[in-house]
Amino acid sequence: MKALVAFLAMLAPALASHISLTERSVAAPNSSSPAPGTPSGAYCECGYTYCASVLMAMKTPWTTKQLANAYCTTSHAACSSGKPSTGINTALFICLCNDAGQKYGSNLDLLCACDKCLVVAPDFRGRSDAVVRDWSN
Repeated sequence: MKALVAFLAMLAPALASHISLTERSVAAPNSSSPAPGTPSGAYCECGYTYCASVLMAMKTPWTTKQLANAYCTTSHAACSSGKPSTGINTALFICLCNDAGQKYGSNLDLLCACDKCLVVAPDFRGRSDAVVRDWSN
C-alpha cells in the first residue's frame, strides 16, 4: 500500500504538467470584460422576470425610452402614441431570447402593469403585487 501511495505521489505532478487549463479559463468575477455571449449595452438574463426599477438600476441601466418601447411593443399592451398607459417604474418584464441556449439577451416583454413590483429574496426576481390592467379579455 505504501508503494502505491508513493507511486501516485510521483505520478500526480507528471500528469498535472500535461493538463492545460487555458482552454477552460474564464474571466475573473471582478473583471471588466463581459462574459461570453453578453450583449453590449443594457441586457438581461433569458427567462427571468425583472421589475423596471431593477432594470434601471443595473450596471448598464435600461433607459425609460427602452422600457417604454418594450412595454408598447408587447402585444395587447395599453399604449397611446407609443406611451405606456400606466407608470413604467412599476412595470414587470420578462427577458426573452431567440435561441434556447442563449443566456443573455436584450428583448423585454411586458408581463403586467403593476401597482407595485416586488423584488423578493431568495432569488430577487420581479413579482407583481397587484395587476392594474387585466389583458385576459
